[in-house]
Amino acid sequence: MKKYEEENINTTVETGDITVSENVIASIAKNALSEIEEVHSVVGESSNSKSFLDMISDKATGKDKGIKVEFKENNELNIEVFVVLKYGTNLISVSKVIQEKIKDAVESIAGMHVLDIDVFIEGVIAE
Repeated sequence: MKKYEEENINTTVETGDITVSENVIASIAKNALSEIEEVHSVVGESSNSKSFLDMISDKATGKDKGIKVEFKENNELNIEVFVVLKYGTNLISVSKVIQEKIKDAVESIAGMHVLDIDVFIEGVIAE
């Protein structure tokens, strides 16, 4: 079984080291996206038809599909999100809301500075 290499960022504090993985940042971003009504889905997110084995495999790789995290120096990072939006929404306005929500969530929860959040609109769906 091949062990995966996941990006991590390390911070040293008085009492020791803290390591945060890219999967944690991606999870924070995904939770922030779930609060935005105009976002239909994140590209590649799990569906109800996905098998239990597939879900375990996704977690084992530490890769949160649809959200890419790149760690930079000094606890800074770049995030890319790939989303499907609901039909009839203003794409630019919603994209700005996505950027703000993710930035606020990551910075307040993880204590890291977000340099860039790139939003890729992969589709629009009518409900």
